[in-house]
This record gives sequence, structure tokens and C-alpha cells, in this order.
Amino acid sequence: MKDQKSIALDHLNEARRVAAEGDLERAAQLLCRLTEDYPRDSTILFSCAAVLFRLRRFSEAAPLFARILEDQPVNHRASLGLFHSLWQIDRKSD
Repeated sequence: MKDQKSIALDHLNEARRVAAEGDLERAAQLLCRLTEDYPRDSTILFSCAAVLFRLRRFSEAAPLFARILEDQPVNHRASLGLFHSLWQIDRKSD
């Protein structure tokens, strides 16, 4: 029987496969569901935020990048993701 982390990894890999096949909406659904079960897992959070960013859903991606930075303040990828998400949100409001 698989443990919780193995199951999460299976779901993460499935979401990545779906994203690689081009179904970003389905990947976002799978990944967002995983963030509910694993709200502090930086790999899951980043994967979800990155897919949301690619879908141009910046207001949903930004809080996930920010959550990563709460635990990992020097995570440069999350920092850049947050910056670019906020920049895009600001551009939309102009």
C-alpha cells in the first residue's frame, strides 16, 4: 500500500504529464486540488503557480508564489514568479 507522499507524487506526475500534453486547465485542476492537501509543499505549490501563470491566471498564481516565499524567502524562482504575477496584475488594472 502506498503512503501519502507516494500518492501525492503520483498525482503530481500525472498533472505534469497532462500539462506537457497541453491540457493546462486539467493540470491546474489537479495541482490546485493537491495544494489543498499539501498547503506547504513547495514543489506542488510551484507547479500549480507555474501552470496558473501560463494560463495567465496571475491573481491565482501570486498567492501561491507568496506562500512558497513564507517558508523559503530566498527561493528565487518563486520570487520572480511573484514579481511577474504582480506586474501582470498591475498592467491589467491600468
